[in-house]
Amino acid sequence: MSHWTFAICLVLAVVARALSQATIDPKIFRRFEYKHSFKGPHLVDRKNRVPFWNSFGNALASADQVRLTPSIRSMKGHLWNNITYDANDWEVEVTLRVSGRGSVGGDGMAVWFRDQPGEDGPVFGVSDQWNGMGIVLDSFDNDGGMDNPMIYLIVNDGSKLYDHNSDGRTNLIGQCKRDFRNRPHPVHLRIRYFDGELKVDYSHGTSPEPSYELCLVSRNIKLPTSGVFGMSAATGGLADDHDVLKFMTTSLSLTPYGQGDAIAMKKEEAAKAQELYDVYSENLQKQKDEYAKEHPHAAAPDMLFETPLDRSINQVLSGVDEVRELVKNLHTVVVTKSMQTTVDGQQRQQQGGQAGAGASEAMISQSLSRMSQEVQQILRRNQDETNSMLRLHGDAIRRVPPSVQDAFPGVGRPDGPDMSQLSSDMAAVRRDIQQQQQRQHQQQQAPMLPTAPRRGGSLMRGQFPEDDDYSEARQVLSTFSAAPVSAPRQLPSPDNGSSSMQQPKPGFDVDLGIVRVCGCGCCMLLPPLS
Repeated sequence: MSHWTFAICLVLAVVARALSQATIDPKIFRRFEYKHSFKGPHLVDRKNRVPFWNSFGNALASADQVRLTPSIRSMKGHLWNNITYDANDWEVEVTLRVSGRGSVGGDGMAVWFRDQPGEDGPVFGVSDQWNGMGIVLDSFDNDGGMDNPMIYLIVNDGSKLYDHNSDGRTNLIGQCKRDFRNRPHPVHLRIRYFDGELKVDYSHGTSPEPSYELCLVSRNIKLPTSGVFGMSAATGGLADDHDVLKFMTTSLSLTPYGQGDAIAMKKEEAAKAQELYDVYSENLQKQKDEYAKEHPHAAAPDMLFETPLDRSINQVLSGVDEVRELVKNLHTVVVTKSMQTTVDGQQRQQQGGQAGAGASEAMISQSLSRMSQEVQQILRRNQDETNSMLRLHGDAIRRVPPSVQDAFPGVGRPDGPDMSQLSSDMAAVRRDIQQQQQRQHQQQQAPMLPTAPRRGGSLMRGQFPEDDDYSEARQVLSTFSAAPVSAPRQLPSPDNGSSSMQQPKPGFDVDLGIVRVCGCGCCMLLPPLS
C-alpha cells in the first residue's frame, strides 16, 4: 500500500510541475500584434493575398487557410511576414494540419523566426545557414531512429549547415515525439520566448479546443532582437498536405504597454521640447497682454471659444427646444384628431351604427389615453432637463467674474426658450385631451335618432317625427289631404273581374323602407327618407 501511495504522489507532483510550467505568469503584460498574425475566415484580400504576408513556391492561400504544399512529390512552399518584428519577448500560437493518404508521410514543415526571410532551399523548403530558430515537425524518419513523427527545436547563428540525413542532430537542442499526422482536429503549437527561455506546448488535436501539454523547454537561447516570422514545408518521395489555419503573435513585457514611451525618450530631446514649449508660452502671453491693452473693451480671447460648461448648457438648451417643438406637434395632432373624431361620431349616430360606434369610441378613448401618457412622460423628461439646465446655468453665472459681468451684461445669460410659455403649451395639451375624453363620454350617452325600420314595421299612419328631414313629406301630406276627393274610379276585382268601388284612404304608410302617400283618389310611392 505504501508503494502505491508513493507512486500516486510522484505522479501528482509531476503533473503539478507540468501545469505550473504551462501556466502564463500573471505579472507578464501581453499585447496582440495583428500585423504579424493571420487567421480565417476571410483570410485573403481581393488579390488572394494574406495581408502583411508574402507567399513563395507552391504555397497557395485560400479563404480559411494557407496550403504550403499539396500532397504531391517534390513540392516546396513558404510564407513570410513582410514587417520586421522588434520586440525581445513574444509568444506565437499556430494552428496547423498535416494529412496524407499513406501511413508514413513526408517530409515535414517548420515555424521560423529569422533575422531575414528565407529563400528556396533544402531545409524544409527554405535556405540553410540562417540566423534564428526553427520549430520543425518532421514526418519522415531519415536516420532510421524510429523516432518520427517528431517535433524538435533547431537554432543556428548563420554558420552551421543542417544535416538532413540525420534529421538535424547537429543543430537539435530539444525534442518530443508526437504524432501530428491525420488527427481528427487541427493540432496547435504554442511557442513562447521570454527572457532567454524558449518553451513549446503541444495540443494533439483530439478535440476542437486546444488542450496544451509541455513538449520541450530550452534555456539560454539567444535569438535576434529584430527578425521576421515565417512557415515552410516540403515533400519528397512521400507527400502530405501541409496547411496553416492560424498564426497569432503576442508581445510579452514586464511593464504595461504605453507607459514606457515617455521614459524611452532621450533626455536631450525632452529638454529641447520643454524649452520650445516655454518660449511659445511666453510669447503667447505677451501677445495676449498687448491685445488687452489695445482693446480694453473687447471680449477676452478666452471668451471667444466655447468652454466645456458652455457646451453643456447649449446641449441642454437644444434639448429643451426639441421638447418644445415635439409638444407643439403633439398639440396639433390632438386637435386634428379631436375634430375628426367629432365628425365621425356624428355620422355614425345618424347611420344608426350604435354598436360599431361604441367600439370605435372605445378605441379612440384608448388612443387618447395613450397620448396622454406620452405627454406625461415628455413632461417628466422636460422637467429633468430643465432642472439640469438651471443648475448648469447657475454654475456658469457663478464662475463668470464680476468684472466681466459689469463690462458685458449679456455674459452668463444664454438665450433659450421661455419656460413659462413651454409650461402653458403643455397645460393646453392636457386640457385638450381632457375635453376630448369628456366629449366622447357625452356622445356615448346621447340618445339615438329614430329611423325607419327596414322590414316589417311602419310608423303611425299620417304622422311624421318632428324633424327637418321629414318637412317635405309633411308638406306633401297636407297638400293631398286638403284637396277635394273626386269620384272613385272603378277598379277590376282581382277575383271575378267585376268592377268594384275601392276608395284609397288619404294618408301615408311606411313599409319595407318605401313611403306610400295616398290622396285625391290615388297613391304615389316615394323613396325612403334618409
